[in-house]
Parts: sequence; C-alpha cells; structure tokens
Amino acid sequence: MKRKCFLCDNDKLTVLINQWWDLPGFESKEIGFAICPTCGLILQTPSLDPIDMYTYYKETAVYINPGRNGKPTLNKERDVKRQLNIITDVTGTVPNSVFQIGCSDGYTLSRFRNAGVSIVEGIDPNIESCKLAKELYNIETTVGIFEEYNPRYKYDLLILTHILEHLYNPKEIMFKCYNMLKNKGWVLIEVPLFERMDKLPPGVFSLEHLNYFSELTLLRLLSLTEYTPYLIEKLYYNNIYPVITVLARKEKWRYHEWNSDFKRAYSILVDYLKKDKENWQHIEIKIKKQLKKGTSVYIWGAGIHTSQLFANTDLKEYLHIKGIIDSSPTKWKKNFGNLKCYSPSSVNIKKGDVIIISSYASEQEIYEGLKKYQDKGVDLIRLYGEG
Repeated sequence: MKRKCFLCDNDKLTVLINQWWDLPGFESKEIGFAICPTCGLILQTPSLDPIDMYTYYKETAVYINPGRNGKPTLNKERDVKRQLNIITDVTGTVPNSVFQIGCSDGYTLSRFRNAGVSIVEGIDPNIESCKLAKELYNIETTVGIFEEYNPRYKYDLLILTHILEHLYNPKEIMFKCYNMLKNKGWVLIEVPLFERMDKLPPGVFSLEHLNYFSELTLLRLLSLTEYTPYLIEKLYYNNIYPVITVLARKEKWRYHEWNSDFKRAYSILVDYLKKDKENWQHIEIKIKKQLKKGTSVYIWGAGIHTSQLFANTDLKEYLHIKGIIDSSPTKWKKNFGNLKCYSPSSVNIKKGDVIIISSYASEQEIYEGLKKYQDKGVDLIRLYGEG
C-alpha cells in the first residue's frame, strides 16, 4: 500500500528505503520509508495493507514480555509516573474520566485509577493484552481498532502514548479524539522523536512505526486539528530512543506560518541510514567471524528485529537456520518467511547448539533468561553485547 503525507496531502514523496521483509505470520512484503519534500514528515510507504496490519496487531504483535509474567519494566513504571505528574502539574487536578487508545495490558489505566480517576476505559487490537488488563488489574478494555470504535461518552482526558506513530492517518484520529473530549478536554501524546541522530538506536525504521515525527511536524498536526499545546517535553536519555511528550487542550490554535522541516529532517535521515547500514554490516561481519558458512543455528526472537536482520544482511542464506524460537504464544507455529516459529519447550536444545539472540531492546533480558542453556553447553550469541 502506498501512502501520502497526511499533513499536507502530498503524494510525491522521496523514497529512501525499499526492501522485501520476512514478517511473522505473512509472506514477504515490500516495505519502504520516505520523506515529504513539502513539510519534512517521514513516513512508511509502501506499507502493509491496513487489514493485514490489524491482523498482525490482533494475533501476533506483543508489547509485553511473557518472561516477566506481564509485569511492567522499571522504565514503564517511571514513564507512567512522569505522565501522571505532568497531567496533575499542568491541569491542577486529576481527571474524572480517561480513555486510552492502545491500552496494552492495562497498566497505565490501573495507575490512573489508583490516582483517583473514576472512569478508566481503553481499546487495544491485541486479544492477549486485553485479557491481561482484566487478569492483572481488573481493567475492562475493548478489543478492536480505534478507527472503527463508536465512543459512548465524552472524556476529560485521552491518552495516546506511543500510538500516533502506528496509525495510517493521525490527522483523522486527532479529529475523532476531538469529538470524544469534553469542552476544554485534554490529550496526552507521546511519540518517538526523530531528532538527535546520535541518540537513534539501530533499527529505528520498523514495520509497526508508520510515522516519524519531529517537534515541528507533531505541532503542525496539533494545529491542523485544533489543539493547543500546554506542555512540550523532550527526553533523550530515558528510553531506547528519544521521545517527545505533549499535553494539549481542545481549543483552537493556529500557526499562520509553518516552516518546512524537510532540510533538517532529510539531513538526519541520510546520516542515520548510513549509520544503520554500517550497523548491519558490523553484525554480519561479527557473525561470520564466529560461525562458518552453513552452521546450524536457532534464532531467538520472532519479532520485527529479525525481519530487519534478514532484510539487511545475507545471514539467512549464509547460515542453516533450523527455526525461530520465541517465548510468545501468539507466534508459535506461525511461518516467518520460509521458517517456522517454535515455543522454547517444543525444541530439544542440547549441548553444541547455537542460539543467536535477535533483539536490540531486550537483548540483555533475553540473555539472562537463556543462561540456563549456556550452562549446558549451548553457545549464545548476542548481536550487540559481548558474546
């Protein structure tokens, strides 16, 4: 599916990446990334058809770690605490009603309820996440996609943390949110920030992220949909990538002169793509130094990082990959290109086997969980850390 810029309706985009990706649960798909020469917005095109993407989110995607039994990371706990503080500091009160788009396992809503919010509701496309919200926090959520959701009420606050980067048309979504808010209601938005190339990690350009915002393009979106920002906060060090948090109110705010962000964004984009290419080349060389051509290995991790690994290196052809192992039940028995994903318990991992850990964000956590295999003579290879 080819997309156009949702900020300025431009369909003549400058494409800089175009690759075929193996994806969990799908045949290989063409994925690309481009920049709008008019406003400087970076976005994914071509991308999966929305129906395919919804199927992926509903049946396969995982934003919780089964190894933690659904418990949030310390970073997640810290982020939600920070977001709560932002709302109470800026508005001076705890909202009475909150709706979260992309509520995942319900942890954020549970923290808001504990802070005194009377009505907490949310929607998420993933069935398992909504089950966890009920099991872990007794939060009732809706399984579905927000674009098709028919709201029952108007709310004091809508939460869209790490959501707009996943949506095909954030402008339409922000208008829908506008109609769901009470008069002078609030939206809390947080997205990855495409600034500071030195802080952008490997594999930023992902299947799930359809849009890559700068401060300028995000504020332009808010202006177009009649929200006024009351707080803008950039964080470069707390997460694996930079983020920008905005608390905005439902009231008209117009910038009459918008400068294009193209020159700045294009410069960072070109430099980052060079850096990212070098990263994948380094990984390929590292593996080839440790393993001979045709070595039998398992890949641990049936996520998008493995899609990126196969798209950006020739390791799939260089190695004999026996299969992909993942701790998430939503991925078991699904095809990953021409490979199959297995549960850890279904694979007889024994002395002499080789496991490559394919993850950037969770590499250390996965490695700690696999040390039991290492003690039995299994060779664990990390792409980023030592070993």
